Amino acid sequence: MSKTQIERGDGGKWKSGQSGNPKGRPPKATQELQRLIGSRQPELIERTIQMALDGDMAAMKLLLERVLPPLKASAAPVSIELPEGGSLADNAKAILSAAANGQVPGDVASQLISAIGATAKVVEIDEISERLEALEAAAHEQE
Repeated sequence: MSKTQIERGDGGKWKSGQSGNPKGRPPKATQELQRLIGSRQPELIERTIQMALDGDMAAMKLLLERVLPPLKASAAPVSIELPEGGSLADNAKAILSAAANGQVPGDVASQLISAIGATAKVVEIDEISERLEALEAAAHEQE
């Protein structure tokens, strides 16, 4: 075996501490390319803009991807009449009714009901915590 060939271990894997690319990538080449591009950056950007304006779709795509963040899907705001002072269950029923009547899209209604469910869990934990504190206070009074 020559010095440039690396032995592999069992199963064809590289032996511990040995690289499949022993010479690696020369870091100076990357630094040199960055230096060359960096010194002409304004020129390159202007040329890319001109190419995009001339109809080069690849240049246009490159510029838009770098400048504009991708749009995220979002639902339009909805307005639902909820019963005043109603319980979480009453609110969920009102949302289901609005979805059934076509006032609210089904996916939005599903998200709202999921949010009500999460709120119910928080309320439940809060109530359990209050009950536990009351029980502990009563236990300390009896001692």
